[in-house]
Amino acid sequence: MGKKLRGCCRERGWRQADMAERLNCSEAFLSALARGRKIAPRTLLGRLQEILDLTEPEAEEFRRLAAVSGPVLRMDLTAYSGCERAGIERWLQTLPGYLAAWKRSADHGG
Repeated sequence: MGKKLRGCCRERGWRQADMAERLNCSEAFLSALARGRKIAPRTLLGRLQEILDLTEPEAEEFRRLAAVSGPVLRMDLTAYSGCERAGIERWLQTLPGYLAAWKRSADHGG
C-alpha cells in the first residue's frame, strides 16, 4: 500500500505532509501506514477515494492492498520441540478467524 500511496503523492506533486493534511491524519500515522506498521481504517480509505478522485477499480485496489497490509507477527519457535511447535503453529492458524470476528464486533460497536 505504501508504494501506491507514494505514487499518488508523486503524481500530484504532494509531499507526505500534504497527503496527511488532506486525509486529516498525522504525518506519523500516514508514514506508519505506508510502511505497513498500521492498518488503514475504512474511513481513511473512503477519504482516499474522495481526495484522490479514484475510480471504483482504483479504490478497490487500495482496499485490497489495505487488507493485506499491516503489522506482521513473527515468532521464533526454535526453542520448542517439534510437537510443541506444531501445536503453536496450529493455534496461530486459528488467529485470523478470531481477529476477523473481533474486528467485525469492534466495527459494529460490540
